[in-house]
Amino acid sequence: MAIKNIDYTNENNAFYQIRAATRVAFEESETSSNLSPYNSYEAVVLFSQDRSIYQSNWGRGAEVEFEKKAGISTPPVERYRIWFRVPMLHAHLPLPPSFRDVVLPQNSPKLRGRHSPSELRPDGSLLPNVSFSQTYTGDSCLNPVAEEALLISCHPSLLVDLSNASPAPPQLDPGDVIEVKFQGTFDYAEIVRVVSKGANVIKRFDLVEFTDQFNKFDGPTDSLSKYQKDQLGEVPSYVGNDTLNVTVTELLAQLPYQGGQWDGKDIKPLQEANALKIVELFIGNGLSHNITMAAVVNAHEESLLDEEICVAPKRAAWGPQRLAGPPGGGLENSCGLFQLNGASKAAGAGMSVEVRKDKVENILRIVNVIKGTHLVNNKDVGVRLREADARAAPLSELIYLFTRDIENPGAAHTKGQLRAKRAESWWGEKVQVTGTGLTR
Repeated sequence: MAIKNIDYTNENNAFYQIRAATRVAFEESETSSNLSPYNSYEAVVLFSQDRSIYQSNWGRGAEVEFEKKAGISTPPVERYRIWFRVPMLHAHLPLPPSFRDVVLPQNSPKLRGRHSPSELRPDGSLLPNVSFSQTYTGDSCLNPVAEEALLISCHPSLLVDLSNASPAPPQLDPGDVIEVKFQGTFDYAEIVRVVSKGANVIKRFDLVEFTDQFNKFDGPTDSLSKYQKDQLGEVPSYVGNDTLNVTVTELLAQLPYQGGQWDGKDIKPLQEANALKIVELFIGNGLSHNITMAAVVNAHEESLLDEEICVAPKRAAWGPQRLAGPPGGGLENSCGLFQLNGASKAAGAGMSVEVRKDKVENILRIVNVIKGTHLVNNKDVGVRLREADARAAPLSELIYLFTRDIENPGAAHTKGQLRAKRAESWWGEKVQVTGTGLTR
């Protein structure tokens, strides 16, 4: 009996498999690579989107109306996004299929990167760009179009802004070699110059089909290119002060609310109402004031307290795409105050886009996740947060744990620390409040 080839193209599983392999590679190579996030590196362009016109007026309200009347409105910006590979930095990532046998211009950086094996073609010549590891042979269980899209989306990207004096040409093509400079973190880079124009690496697939697959993977895999460990590890040490007495009301008053208008309404009162709804439903369902304010911080950081936004911050909260649903496919399917993800193993599993945009339903799902009455991927992810609250951990620690365990974004450990630090910048020593020191 013939064995039928099964197409295991599954955005969720593929993403998790690639992410796990990537993080292991980061941890193994970070200390030995001796790379600096302040240096410039040559990179190879993997994918270049079409140019688009962008004009951002969101959150500016009356300012926009004034500019229109005065005839001084901000001109639109023409820009496009590219995905790129720095061989020394991204050697752990498998090469997309279209790049596995590509000859780049003379003196270009080798695509294969560090410590990659050499492999011979059947005729004995060297296959130039074998990548990843001694055991990597390709994702044979993935649809080739999905494999190409997934592996490109795992690489970092940057926006080329054509309104400025950019060294980039109107359009960069796959195979072009550029020099990029990181700005103190591997999260962000700018183009320094174009090193050489290469032969445009035309994808071996239908462009429409490829773009559809690419849109499924783009977004959540951004975290794979951030060159940082993301282990749970030890909870950072946060200082508590048992003598502090703080109220929820004063903390809410010190949140950094958004200026401007949406649909003729001031945004700030809408945000305040959503923060109060979180307080009402959390406390009303038996959760402490401390966990409640940790939730408010995370809702602020996830969605800017915008109950309608999907796939934030890629789409601007309270912005022009506020009412649009997720673009469809893959893991880029998060909506609402807490950006509940609709993937099968995420906290928003089983909830439609409309339900996740309902502020009450969104909040109550998070309440149940924290209480352990709703399991995420068959796990009680709220247990550590509840235990910390029971021993009167400081508010800053609860913010960290809420981020890491409940929201669980990419780079959760790092983002948890950043959110606790952000709250400290708003509230000062009040983040040290513990137990019953925080009241309504």
